[in-house]
Amino acid sequence: MRANYHIANVTGQRAADVICPIVGGLSTNCLVAVLSQTKPKTTSPQIIPTVQKLIGESEDDVLKLYADCHTVCLSPALAVARFVNTMLKALRGDTNCVDCAFVAQTGHIGQFLPYMTSIVRLGRYGIMSSHMPKISGDEAHRLKKAAVIIKDLIKMGESFVTGEILDDSIQQNGSAQKLQEAAQAQATAASAFGKVQSQQTSG
Repeated sequence: MRANYHIANVTGQRAADVICPIVGGLSTNCLVAVLSQTKPKTTSPQIIPTVQKLIGESEDDVLKLYADCHTVCLSPALAVARFVNTMLKALRGDTNCVDCAFVAQTGHIGQFLPYMTSIVRLGRYGIMSSHMPKISGDEAHRLKKAAVIIKDLIKMGESFVTGEILDDSIQQNGSAQKLQEAAQAQATAASAFGKVQSQQTSG
């Protein structure tokens, strides 16, 4: 959602009309917006670095709002709502139900990363297919750098299930701290949202 917004803002379009695939992960240092495959294709090479920077920094902006202002940000909620609506359409039998999601990968992509954000097609029984969009050389370079962090985050996520103690290198490279900050920010947002609901109910 944020990628669509920033592209629309820079190019003078409506965010609702922009579709930009996302691959990699979800946090600032591992999210790769595939600007080369944005629809409609209006992103010129000259503004790509600016847009990539804005998209990358937007996660930090949201976390800062959570932590400093106790503000409930609607961007994640809107993204979730859109994905849920897509799922409901798929359950209804619609065939063109496509979105981006962090899912298990197979084949040569799975050898590169066992889990990552890619384009998924949803059906009545879940994910029908998952594929990577065609990416440019710069986007491939960004994804390769992000893969190091994503692998650590995957290990961290698996450790929550298995109870395995994480390797010191994972703890020290910033991935653990990033995940903890995100979890704390989400808890703060949930608390703030609960207070807003309570005030509305009592009012």
